[in-house]
Amino acid sequence: TRLAIEAGRAILAVRTEARAKPTQKSDESPVTAADLASDRVIREGLASLGDPIITEETWRGGEIGKHPRAWFIDPIDGTEDFIAGRPDYCVQIGLCVEGRPALGVVHQPATGATWRALVAEGLCEAIDAKGRTHRRRVDTRGLPQRPRIAISVSHPSEVVDYIVEELGGVPVPKGSVGLKIG
Repeated sequence: TRLAIEAGRAILAVRTEARAKPTQKSDESPVTAADLASDRVIREGLASLGDPIITEETWRGGEIGKHPRAWFIDPIDGTEDFIAGRPDYCVQIGLCVEGRPALGVVHQPATGATWRALVAEGLCEAIDAKGRTHRRRVDTRGLPQRPRIAISVSHPSEVVDYIVEELGGVPVPKGSVGLKIG
């Protein structure tokens, strides 16, 4: 949680310059100085653990899945939203143990909101911008009467619109996949 928040601060510290000078990765997706600043904070913070660290921006190959523990990082999920000046981007940090998700943290720098979960303990929490922790209960009994359904801001889909309508859902537009999950 601390690293995600620190990475968020690193993003905010360079956001004006980073938004003005995005570049492209080999897959033609955008990357900014903010992506790299966030990446650096997280990698440096996790380095002492000795686990493999796979990040979207700096990982260059190796054997995923052959390690008992591995960190998976997206320093800015929603870089396009970040560049456009929209708040729907986040920092994502996850740990897999023996190939299974163990913990995850999603932090939204623009609002200060954070979500975290410890899978084995069934713990899911939201932390607001003032640092207050709110425990969340994940209901596994089925959908509520009018489910809230996260939909993409930048990638509209007739299929998703159909699903929202069929379920009688309430659409909640979000940019980043991490924010949709949060």
